[in-house]
Amino acid sequence: MHALIACYQAVFAGPPWNEEWTFEQVQSDLAHEITDDASCWLAWHAEDLIGFCWGYPIDASMLKGKLDISLPSSCSKGKLAYQDDLGVLEGYRGQGIAKQLFKLRHEDFLAQGLTMGVVRTKLLPDPSVTFLWFTKRLGYQEIARYPRGDGRIVLGADLGTVTSLL
Repeated sequence: MHALIACYQAVFAGPPWNEEWTFEQVQSDLAHEITDDASCWLAWHAEDLIGFCWGYPIDASMLKGKLDISLPSSCSKGKLAYQDDLGVLEGYRGQGIAKQLFKLRHEDFLAQGLTMGVVRTKLLPDPSVTFLWFTKRLGYQEIARYPRGDGRIVLGADLGTVTSLL
């Protein structure tokens, strides 16, 4: 667990997030996010944890409460595949590790019968790598924008369509 927390802290300390998370904050977040129905994958290089991803099925009403935003009616049927976190340490980026982690999580979502994927990311002031990859490569589209104007948005896509683009 210590390696995962350290990797998480390092990934989100850099741009565009520039977030500082304490060990306790990450530990608490992981306890809530990685549950029995979650899809969680880790990437290792030798004995070093270099990447992670997780997500889980969630009802639209629960996601609205979690993210504190409004979602369109197109998201209100069944469970959504919430792609919570994905990160790779800076020195290992550009090697296809994030794509492989994403594919594994995506396959888990499909096996659970989920049909719509959603992800929270950052558009402003500069689009995050996540935003660019999900929109340019995987066909995700904006479905919600945070009202606080902090640049965060929620993207959504049909998981079947995403499969054909991977």
